[in-house]
Amino acid sequence: MGISTLVSDDKKKLTFQVSGNMDFSIVRPLFGTANDYASDETTFIINFDKQTNVHDSGLGAILHLAEIKHESIRLENCPKEVSAKIENSSLKELVYIA
Repeated sequence: MGISTLVSDDKKKLTFQVSGNMDFSIVRPLFGTANDYASDETTFIINFDKQTNVHDSGLGAILHLAEIKHESIRLENCPKEVSAKIENSSLKELVYIA
């Protein structure tokens, strides 16, 4: 599992690219980076393009990030099974699936 971040030149978009399994191990690097770049103008994006498996704890990390940010998190290239889990949970109010 690895996580990399991309920050737009204007610092208004922070993209998390997670490869491998998305589970509880992403929490510390995800929140550390989010806190470093968070502002009212920053949009958080999680790109699932290189994702193999999303555990419930990974979804919990997304939920917590959305609650901290007080706005929806944009999910890109979201796998169908993850979309289905989100639609059947409280996450659907806190994320935007692109």
